Order: sequence, then C-alpha cells, then structure tokens
Amino acid sequence: MSYLIITLALMTPSVVIAQDVGTSEIPGWLQAIIFFACAFGTFILEIARRYFGKAMDLAAQKTKLAFLAQIDDVVMSKVMELWQIESEALKAAAEDGKLTQAEKDDLKNKAIDWAKSLLDPQLLVNLFGAGNVDKALGTVVEKSVLRTKSATAAVKPVDPS
Repeated sequence: MSYLIITLALMTPSVVIAQDVGTSEIPGWLQAIIFFACAFGTFILEIARRYFGKAMDLAAQKTKLAFLAQIDDVVMSKVMELWQIESEALKAAAEDGKLTQAEKDDLKNKAIDWAKSLLDPQLLVNLFGAGNVDKALGTVVEKSVLRTKSATAAVKPVDPS
C-alpha cells in the first residue's frame, strides 16, 4: 500500500504539469519520459526496501545472537557457582556421592530463577516466546552444566597408580 502511495506521489508532478500546460502542449515523448521516471522510481524504491530490509534483518539477527551470548554467560556463571558450592556439598553429604534427580532439578530451577531475575523479562519473551522462557533457559542451564562437567573432568589429575 505504501508503494502505491509513493508511486502516486511520484506521478503527481506529471499530472499537475499536464493540467497546467494541457496535455496537447506536452509532447508524447516527454509524457512517456515522465511516466517512465515514475515507474522507474517505484522500482528503485522497491529494490532499496528489499536491500535495506535484509540489512535490518541481519542487524536484528546479530543483536539476537549477542543477547543469547549474554544469556549464556550469565547462566554459565551461576552454574559454575552452584556446581562449586552447592553441588559439591550435596554430593559430599550423599552416601553414594551422587546427586538425586530431585537435587539436580532443584539446582537447575535455582539457576533458571536466578537468570530470570537478572535478565529483562521482556527480552526473554521476545527471544524465546511467552511460553518457552523456562524451557529455553533450562536448555542453556543443561548446556552450561555439560560444559562445566567437561571442564572439571579435563582439569582433574590422573591417579598414577
């Protein structure tokens, strides 16, 4: 619709000229040039809209990736804290030295709640959707737990015996 309005706006000068001068006084070749210029202008506007539209989409995508990286960093810091403090304490208190599923879920929910308290709720809804915030943050927490486990496993010394 906006391109129709722009096209009409571009054609208005030719209509005004035709009314002021009279169509019989404007040569046919000049009328053709005026109408061609209006059509060409609309074509150029459409190309510019598509080009800048793609550029805007790319900028929005880069911004979204930057926010996701920030969310990943925030969650990773909390997972590391929970891993080092609460997880190790719970493991030490357990008879078999392992966390129960309820304890794992509790730690995961603590990390999700902490991330939600730190991050803008509207940003989270815009990134993940209204009903998907907890699920998406849960996935980020699980990924962070796996990264933490692999990092601590790589650092543990090997028993020489």
